[in-house]
Amino acid sequence: MTVQRVLAGDRLIDLAHLTAGAGELAEVLRAGVLCNAATVEDGAALKIIGDPVDTAMLRAAQTAGLNVEHERASYPKVGEVPFNSERKMMRRFIRWTGKRIAYTKGAPGAVMAHCSSCWNGTQVLPFDDAQCDSIRQAIGQLQSQGMYVLALARKLLPASVAADDQAEENMTFIGLQALIDPPRAEAARAIAQARARAFVSS
Repeated sequence: MTVQRVLAGDRLIDLAHLTAGAGELAEVLRAGVLCNAATVEDGAALKIIGDPVDTAMLRAAQTAGLNVEHERASYPKVGEVPFNSERKMMRRFIRWTGKRIAYTKGAPGAVMAHCSSCWNGTQVLPFDDAQCDSIRQAIGQLQSQGMYVLALARKLLPASVAADDQAEENMTFIGLQALIDPPRAEAARAIAQARARAFVSS
């Protein structure tokens, strides 16, 4: 799978045409790196091991110029609530300058149901603000194109707060990552062979 488009602030950006660094994408891509169970096995070769969605998010961050190992060292993990099919979300607790950040990723509807604000790239706005309405439009647009869409959110917590439900309410929505699963090279050969057999048998 490959991350093709990212919603950061109010911009929907095609990673295939990204020519500069992460810029305003950085926080959305960083969330995908930190709230992620995949691992970089070999820093030099950038060999990534893990779930196809998680590995795709790490590769997207690398493509945009983020160093996965540096990001994880700078924002160390201190807790986790794993993904499950009922909640449709996972959460990682990160230590940052004496506080904790809870990063959440999951199905857009599940994540947005727990958000009370959205980040537009420069400031945090109430979730009923007009700029936040564009999020729903972007989700519909991306899903209509056959993409698998993940929402990302965060919440700043006092250092004393552990991995509990306080982190799940009143989150700030920070962006989307939309993935595609392109056909494998062998799929074309298989289709051609099937068509050839069908032609012969007819």
